[in-house]
Amino acid sequence: MEILEGEALAELLLEKYSRSPRGWSFVVAPSKSSGFFDAMVSSGKQSWQLKLDSIFKPNPLVLGAQTDLDQDRLGSMSPLTFGYRELDPGAVLRALRRSYTSGEEQHPDLSLGLDLSPILRSEPTVPKPGRTYAQGPFVFSHENVVKLTGGAETVDERLSSEMLRLFRKRYSGYR
Repeated sequence: MEILEGEALAELLLEKYSRSPRGWSFVVAPSKSSGFFDAMVSSGKQSWQLKLDSIFKPNPLVLGAQTDLDQDRLGSMSPLTFGYRELDPGAVLRALRRSYTSGEEQHPDLSLGLDLSPILRSEPTVPKPGRTYAQGPFVFSHENVVKLTGGAETVDERLSSEMLRLFRKRYSGYR
């Protein structure tokens, strides 16, 4: 089992996504055993088990390894598939302006005015430099909804151990 970290992992997953951008899912939940976050990234053909130190910062520490998980279970987590969807920056700004002005007339919590459904219903695409994209949706769960069995439990234990080692190396005060 090969464990990849950060940039190398991101590049590999983007390469695999770029070959076939349809049918991906991304599920994240707090880990019950390690205090980190667990994520499962899956296409119709393969799954990756990830360990993140946080979901609350822009560049978390991330480790991952390919694993064998039930593809049908992962694919059913969300009615929408994960992916990059192209955005028209002007349309987003106009929608935000409408949201702001309609919020002045009514209670702001009652009138958002920003309809994301056309973006979410659009087909995932391969991102190209210089363009604007929405990335997601990510499924966040309060508990890990993917039950790990056999080899996946071993991968999880190894990822937790490696994340702890990496954490201690980066943050010397962490024990």
